[in-house]
Amino acid sequence: MRPPKRHRDRKRQLGQYMTPPNLAREIVSGLPVADAARILEPSCGDGAFLSAVIERIADGADSGDAVKIVGVEIDPLLAEKSAAIVRRHGVRAEIRRADFFREYLNQ
Repeated sequence: MRPPKRHRDRKRQLGQYMTPPNLAREIVSGLPVADAARILEPSCGDGAFLSAVIERIADGADSGDAVKIVGVEIDPLLAEKSAAIVRRHGVRAEIRRADFFREYLNQ
């Protein structure tokens, strides 16, 4: 079932295009997570990529003990959804509610 048109219009205004979880897992599977000191997800949306990274670390494919994970999301509802995913996994990660492109790229 498609969401109501007003929800689709709002998502378009915010530039929201969610990545399916299976695609996020496939993309993350080729990344050297253990080699990273920090992982930044500048538009974390519903948390698909954050979840994929956390699952990869938890699976032991990479030793992510020292990896700092930060997600940034403009939409408060999606930011909370991402934060809930992080809490459910029991991993230390920071979710910031902000417009990444205005807040971090215009400095």
